[in-house]
Amino acid sequence: MAVNTRSKGRRAELRARDILVAAGYEVELTKNPSKWAKQQDMFGLWDLIAIRGSDVRFVQVKSNKKVYGVLREPYEMWECPSCCCTKEIWVFYDGKPNEPLIEIL
Repeated sequence: MAVNTRSKGRRAELRARDILVAAGYEVELTKNPSKWAKQQDMFGLWDLIAIRGSDVRFVQVKSNKKVYGVLREPYEMWECPSCCCTKEIWVFYDGKPNEPLIEIL
């Protein structure tokens, strides 16, 4: 059976948003593109930006795979103030849809 990876990824992003909203964050999610357009991440990297008070979280959401090697460099090199914001990669694995593996860079 073929899996629509675009839909699967969007579902993971919406789950991440719901988790953050339940934790009291205001969340900005990337726009859902048409099926012919490429999704435009915020700043070219992030799927979600979550804000609660002075706490800011930049989140990239993945399904079933971590980000390694050269693909990880842009996330690590992207600068944000260390005092009040974090860069995070959330990985949702099949079978554990509400328990993402959260890696803080």
